[in-house]
Amino acid sequence: MNLAKRSLQATRRLAESQLSPAQALFTAMLLFGVLLCLVVLASRPDAWNASWDEISLFCHAWTQGDWLINYNGGFVRRGLAGSLLIPAAEWLENTPYAMVAGIQILGYMAVILMAIHLVRHPRPAPLALVLALISPATLLFQLKDIDRGRKEIALLAWAAVMAWRAARRNALPGKISLAITLLALTALHDGLFFFFPVLLLQMMALDPERSWSMKSLGQILAPALLLMAYTAWLGPTNERQFFRIVERFHGNPASWASSSIGYLGYGVVGAARHAFHDYLANRLAFMPATFLLASLPVWAWLAVDAKARGVISSLWQRPSAKALALTALLGQAALFVMTTDWGRWISIDLFLAALTLLSIQQREAPATPLRSSPSWLVFIAVLALYSGTWIMHPLCNTLFLSKPSLYLKLPDPPLLHATRMLP
Repeated sequence: MNLAKRSLQATRRLAESQLSPAQALFTAMLLFGVLLCLVVLASRPDAWNASWDEISLFCHAWTQGDWLINYNGGFVRRGLAGSLLIPAAEWLENTPYAMVAGIQILGYMAVILMAIHLVRHPRPAPLALVLALISPATLLFQLKDIDRGRKEIALLAWAAVMAWRAARRNALPGKISLAITLLALTALHDGLFFFFPVLLLQMMALDPERSWSMKSLGQILAPALLLMAYTAWLGPTNERQFFRIVERFHGNPASWASSSIGYLGYGVVGAARHAFHDYLANRLAFMPATFLLASLPVWAWLAVDAKARGVISSLWQRPSAKALALTALLGQAALFVMTTDWGRWISIDLFLAALTLLSIQQREAPATPLRSSPSWLVFIAVLALYSGTWIMHPLCNTLFLSKPSLYLKLPDPPLLHATRMLP
């Protein structure tokens, strides 16, 4: 009994700990190091000038191809980015891959620089929220994931900027601006639509004084929903459209058939059938445990911070928030049915949660700092979280193998994995 009581007290003390200014500076340097690694991985001049047939040797087809889908074969889902980046590359006499790398780097910079600010200003962040931020489920996931830099980086960058503005008590976008933003994100990638309820819940938590009625939320979501309905009505792309999309950037269609461009040939039923093939049992077994393990720092902070709980509790009193929460669960269920790369989706959910709580803490926390944790405790906590989450294969790798025994095999650490991809 005494051991259990002491363990509970130690856990609570850890959850209540707030970084000292020196520890917050160290965390900021760590985050900047992550940014540097991501920029190096995205900046690949040798890949920009490679031949089209050899591009798969340098760039992952999903990372690059996702941004190069365009409207050359007619209006298709996910086609906005390529329709802007490819003409920009031609105008600048560069390759589309250089433009993709540039937009990825801008996204990384927005996400991590905003996170650095939230960790340090106006006061050092709590240890629990720092652990939630630098977990392999959030920022470090981008180092390990071979699909790094896909279009969800645009959603995360926008959410990070909003969290930073809320922490500084600046006004957030109005209804029309929000509707246009969500419409643009849907045109970038239709899968991001399923995160809009979570994104709007974040906005409600960041701006609790605004009137978030069911009508206003419906008006914000309506343009994106209409675009989703229209693209679903158009159905999957045919072979002629696929060839014209790929030829727009002078690619070899055979090299892109297995990338995200080839995935445009799937309808809703086909996507669900593909996702369920050989993966359902493993996902049902590992997804809940993975999500709960990765979100422990978030729950620890909510357990000890009364003001954060108060913001969420007042939010929950609104019928519109309850409706959004139900819609968010339905959206996540749809992703579960239609996709297999759940590591990416979990990382988005947890990153939005970490950003939101960091912003609330910086805006609402008392001026008197909480108890600081010793440096060795920060190191041990980071190492324990890293090791504990990294062995969860479905979270750290986005491929769900059909042999459960392979889940026991530890993957390489992300920095070693990253070095192998450098020239």
